[in-house]
Amino acid sequence: MHHAMTGARRKILLATVALVALGATGYALAASSASPPSRQPTVTCGGPTGAMWAIRGRLPADVATVYLGFASGASLQAEVVHDAYTILTPATVPARPPTLLDYVDAKGRRHQQQLAASLFPTCPGAGPVQHGGSKPRTPEQRAMDLDNAATERVGATVPGCGPQLMTPTPRLTLSDATPDPVLLRSLGVLRRAPTRAELAYRPPELDPQAVLTLYRRFVRIVHLPDGSTARISAGEGQMSLPRQELPPCQRRITATLKQMLHGQPRDVQRRAMRLRLSFKLGAQTRGRHPWLEYDSSGGGTGGPFDAKSFASRGLVISGGSATPPPGFRPKPGAPLPHLTPHYALSGLVPDGVATVTLRLTGHANRHLPFGVPPGGVHPWSSTTKVVENAFSFKPPEDPTASGRQTIIWRNAAGRIIRTFH
Repeated sequence: MHHAMTGARRKILLATVALVALGATGYALAASSASPPSRQPTVTCGGPTGAMWAIRGRLPADVATVYLGFASGASLQAEVVHDAYTILTPATVPARPPTLLDYVDAKGRRHQQQLAASLFPTCPGAGPVQHGGSKPRTPEQRAMDLDNAATERVGATVPGCGPQLMTPTPRLTLSDATPDPVLLRSLGVLRRAPTRAELAYRPPELDPQAVLTLYRRFVRIVHLPDGSTARISAGEGQMSLPRQELPPCQRRITATLKQMLHGQPRDVQRRAMRLRLSFKLGAQTRGRHPWLEYDSSGGGTGGPFDAKSFASRGLVISGGSATPPPGFRPKPGAPLPHLTPHYALSGLVPDGVATVTLRLTGHANRHLPFGVPPGGVHPWSSTTKVVENAFSFKPPEDPTASGRQTIIWRNAAGRIIRTFH
C-alpha cells in the first residue's frame, strides 16, 4: 500500500486517478461538541459494525482541517467544526493504527502530534487484514512487503526520515498574473471572465505543501447538474515532499532493503530492487511549474499541470463521505450512530468533451473492501453533461470497489472522442 499511496502523492499529475476509497481511508465526519478542549484525542470502537476506530478530539478554533497520518504514508482528511472533529477509520485497514495528527493553524504554522499505539483498542469483529484470502503471496507482493518494511524501519529508526515530515515551503501568495498559455488552451473555463463571487473568493485552505502562488483572477466556481460544486484554481507551484521521499532517506531505505533481501528467493530480490530503483523523484517535483487545483464534494487534488496527460486522461477524483442522522451532535465517549455513506466521482476534461459516461462492473472478489455489500458492486452506468470542463457522478455504491471502470468522452455530436479504463 505504501507505494500506491506515495506514488499517487509523488506524481500528482493530471493523469493520476486519485482513489479515495471509503474502505481504504475511512470516514471523515465533521463534529461539534460542548466538552472542554483537549489536544489528546480519545479512541473508541464504533462504526456500523463496531470494527472501526472512532477518533475524537478538539483543536484551536482557527483550525479548519485535520489530517490523520499512517506509517505507510497514507493520510485521511477531516473537517473541524466548532473546534471539534470525529474520524472513523477501519481497525483493519491499514494494517497498523494511525501514527500522527497533523494540522496547520491560521498563521500557517504546522503542528504534528504523534499518536501512541496504546491509544487504539482491539475492536471486536475487526479480525486480521485480508490479503487476498488464503492464497500465498506472489513474488511481486512479497517484494512490495519487503520494500514497505524497509521504508517503515528507516522511518522509525533514522532521525528526519519519519513519514509525514514535510519539507518546508513558502506560504501561499496571491498574484494578478496569467496562467501558462498551454493550461489556458486546455480549459475554456479559465478563459471566460470571472464572476464577482470568483473574484472575491479567498481559499480558506490550499495545500500548504504544494501551491506557492495562486492567480486570483483565475479561480472558477462551477455548479454542476447533480447539485455539486467544483472549484478550479490556477497558479504556480512546487511539490513539497515528505523527507522520507527525498534522496538521503531513499538511499537509507535502499541500503536497508538490500540487507533484508538476504536469503530471499532470487525472483523476489530482483522484483524488490526493480521496484526500489523505480521509486525516484520525477522531474515534476523539482522547480516551479504551472499548477492546477481542483476541489469538489467528491474530493480534490492538485499538481503540476501536464498538458499531454490531461489531454489523454483528464482528471478524475473518486471519493466518499458519511453522514449521521439529522441533528446528531457527537459527545465524547458516546456510541456513534449508523452512518450513511455517499459516493462521488468527478473531475475535469479538456475542451471539446460535451458528455462523460461512467460504467462500473460488478466486483468479483469475495474479499471486498469495507462498506461494500456482500454481493459486491452491481453493474451501473450513467451519462452526464460537461459544464465548463467539469463533470460529476453520484454512483449508488463505491466506484473504487468496482471490478472495472470505463469512462467514455463524447463530443457535442455524440461521437466518441476517447475511451479509457
